[in-house]
Amino acid sequence: MNHIIVYTDGSQKVISKRTHRTGVAVVGFHQGKEIFKRKIGLGDTAEIYDAKLTGLVLDLKAAISSAEPLPMIHHIHIYANNTSAIALVIQPQQGQLLAHFFY
Repeated sequence: MNHIIVYTDGSQKVISKRTHRTGVAVVGFHQGKEIFKRKIGLGDTAEIYDAKLTGLVLDLKAAISSAEPLPMIHHIHIYANNTSAIALVIQPQQGQLLAHFFY
């Protein structure tokens, strides 16, 4: 199989009326085996959208790093559940630093 399959999701947990915690997790598979996994807390100033976009960046970086030593890898498939973040990756807007990672 010449694919890496990657999943990402961000989440936000409300701690109190004025406090929340935001984080993101990514996981990648090759031939049905987990080849990378990462969870990162983004703190109490990040919003859920930040987590989704950060997840896409982490996915791509981890997938490329995992694919480099495997010359049979020809495709990276990233699955995410935030169409706004995906749209921003496709057409970056001024001021969206993370989105420019893809170009």
